[in-house]
Amino acid sequence: MPGFPEFQGHRSLRNSHWHSFPGGNDGFSRCFIKALIPDAIEGNKRFADIHNRRVLFPALDRESNKVRLRLSASVVRVEQEGVPETGRGLSVVYRKDSKLYRLKARSVVMACGSRLTRKVVSGLPAAHADAYTHFHVCPILVANVAITNWRFLYRLGFTACKWADGFGFGCNIRKPMYVGNYRPPLHPDKPTVLTFYVSFHQPGLPIEEQGERGRKKLLGTSYAEFESRIVGQMKQLFSEAGFIADKDIAGIILNRWTYAYVNPQPGFYFSKDGLPVPRDIIRKPFGRIAFAHAELNGHQHWVAAVDEGIRASKQALASF
Repeated sequence: MPGFPEFQGHRSLRNSHWHSFPGGNDGFSRCFIKALIPDAIEGNKRFADIHNRRVLFPALDRESNKVRLRLSASVVRVEQEGVPETGRGLSVVYRKDSKLYRLKARSVVMACGSRLTRKVVSGLPAAHADAYTHFHVCPILVANVAITNWRFLYRLGFTACKWADGFGFGCNIRKPMYVGNYRPPLHPDKPTVLTFYVSFHQPGLPIEEQGERGRKKLLGTSYAEFESRIVGQMKQLFSEAGFIADKDIAGIILNRWTYAYVNPQPGFYFSKDGLPVPRDIIRKPFGRIAFAHAELNGHQHWVAAVDEGIRASKQALASF
């Protein structure tokens, strides 16, 4: 399957191949959209067409569709109608173009993160509300540095590295994925993107404080300062291999994720002091509302998100 290691029987991970979609998880969402709303993406069901052809945005929300995808619409409230255990429906309020709209639903899967879910779902049971207080989410900065070439990395003999001291903790050039006629070059004299990862952990502070302090630092730091620190880190790492910032850097894009990853603490995965496991509580539906987000796995990635989504979808269907 594209994007995952290819297994045959008990084939070793060392012989598998990992790929990175050019648009990140866009590759998966395109497959879902093509299956649910075929006319929304040009071409046929070949993966190359699904990935490379245009999205026809007006087709996403046609009234004649069995499935409608409404863009630029943010849900602000999900509420049970009547008693959760016996109610026959839900009320969903969303905001689009500065207006509020209400629709009815038979069941809902909350597939967003814990920070949003606990605010949007009205009347959460005390057990769910308390469980969500144990989901501590930290920020991360992902900086994409467009470079005119990566000859300096080639001289060192690698495309990724990690370090213990300095700004961030690692950087890498992603292995390009060939899809149909899309053939991005991977040559040391060609332009590419070098991605840096920067965490904001605060050793010694309680877990509740670390995330908030990290978010303040992430949002309170100017672009110019982040740029200076990234360039400084690159000079420290690569100057001896021929890296020249003014010549080799074409631009820098900062992706500031304020609530990027859950921080599992003792008791998150298994019971502590005889108390229920928080993520197991959230996995239980609240009336006709099921919960599915990768944070429940404790280590967020696409496979975990899919597993949680399958489980929650089955719970939602069971409430029909």
